Amino acid sequence: RVDNAAGSLTNISGSAMSASLSLQRTLGELVTFEGEWSIVTSCKISGTVALGAVYSTSQVEAREILEEWMFRDGAGAPIRTVEINIPDNSIGSIRYTGEATIESLEIPVDASSADPIALTTQLRTSGTWTRSVIAT
Repeated sequence: RVDNAAGSLTNISGSAMSASLSLQRTLGELVTFEGEWSIVTSCKISGTVALGAVYSTSQVEAREILEEWMFRDGAGAPIRTVEINIPDNSIGSIRYTGEATIESLEIPVDASSADPIALTTQLRTSGTWTRSVIAT
């Protein structure tokens, strides 16, 4: 689910075919004259979300929401809530949720192909993301 321009979480699973959350932790290293091992320190976490979807002309599907986000139609917020539920939205599933901003949107168009258009988008996390079990 992704916030639309009005700030409402909208289910895009009808056209979304993939989602990937990649998290990285910034590490630092300290080397002292004492001992033989370096000391690793842990700092901030950042991440990316990759979404894949099938192009649709519907106003409530992934393509419209992501294009509107990229072009800022209607002055929608640049930072929006994103929610990924695995395997689905049922009780017991895992929910990853947080804020993100859209970094890129690719819509490959090939007039010589009758295949569905598969669009991809890259989001960057902004602030805290959480992991929880869906309880209700």
